[in-house]
Amino acid sequence: MCEFTKISDPWLEEHPRTDEILKEMEKVVPSVFETDLWSAIPFHFGESNFAKYKLVPEDVPAAVSPPDYDLINYLHINYLHKDLVERLQNGEARLKFFVQLQTNEADMPTDRATVPWSEEDSPPIHVATLILPQQDITARGQAEYGETLSFNPWRTLEDHEPVGSIAEARKVVYQASAELRRNVNGEPIGEPQVVRPDTAWPPACQQNQ
Repeated sequence: MCEFTKISDPWLEEHPRTDEILKEMEKVVPSVFETDLWSAIPFHFGESNFAKYKLVPEDVPAAVSPPDYDLINYLHINYLHKDLVERLQNGEARLKFFVQLQTNEADMPTDRATVPWSEEDSPPIHVATLILPQQDITARGQAEYGETLSFNPWRTLEDHEPVGSIAEARKVVYQASAELRRNVNGEPIGEPQVVRPDTAWPPACQQNQ
């Protein structure tokens, strides 16, 4: 992982598959609600099975306006965040949650992230629907609360733990990153102990002196 963060053209020449994947990732995604999302790495699925996860948009609010990429690039605007704000203010979003089971290690390896798992050999199974209620994700205090959280794919039940060397590396890197960020920001080392209340606070305002 450390070597990958210092990636260079000679390194890519020695790793053509990685170069191909990075070029595929350069495509513009207009919205997180208009693309399928994958877990990328596999997870345990019980004692002896493995699986990958997939989210597919089912019923999502329409975009308010198409993004102007020239203006976005000029102003350095996070257009995906802007799109998410506008869509969730217009209604709830529903995404199908799929589980794709491994059929064999040779064609669906657990420790080679560059090898895609064929959906023809193992069609993903729809097991649940994720519902994001209509909301204002820019509500006062929401961004600050989010900054106190940390993401780690290892926050699972033992039967559903991640698999592979990449997962092992992410376990260490994500924990170290979260601890460093919290130390720099003067925050407690650990997740918030109290869930943020579901309260519609009035917008902040300035009073005339």
